[in-house]
Amino acid sequence: MSNPRVGVIGVGAMGQNHARVVAELPGVELAGVADASAETARSVADRFGVAAYSDYDSLLDAGVDAVVIAVPTALHHDTAAAVIDRGVGVLLEKPLAATAAEGEQLLERVQKAGVPFMVGHIERFNPVVNAAKAAMEDGRDIVSVTITRVGPLPPRIKDVGVVTDLGVHDIDLIAHFTGSEFE
Repeated sequence: MSNPRVGVIGVGAMGQNHARVVAELPGVELAGVADASAETARSVADRFGVAAYSDYDSLLDAGVDAVVIAVPTALHHDTAAAVIDRGVGVLLEKPLAATAAEGEQLLERVQKAGVPFMVGHIERFNPVVNAAKAAMEDGRDIVSVTITRVGPLPPRIKDVGVVTDLGVHDIDLIAHFTGSEFE
């Protein structure tokens, strides 16, 4: 697929970062942004010279190949399900869903629809994490890995606790380092 059109759904703090990254990717077109706040959507869209939508259905109707979903966790399931059902690829901000049952439902939908889908466990792409993983795989004697989370839960996070919002990175890294990926 040449020059895929990618939209961003939810342009709060994380969504704005995703919009910036998508806009900077060579060979990718930021197709538009959607947010429940029309004012926020317009402000972010103006910054990147793209269309603003006050709902994700309108963004999907405009035609996108994929979306980044950066809405509050409580909305992950319904938003991602609607996008998957439309046959559009998804990068979903972590965590996958608010509950395990919702997460399982989303994964079933993805398998049925056959769309590209990824949860934004960005720490797996951190150069330090890559170096540690490579050292482990090379058989170097690494006795332990310590993960320390510094700083408070960001005040913008209001619908889930610190374990769901930030601890999920640590849990994912432990699974990544040990090769005990979740099924």
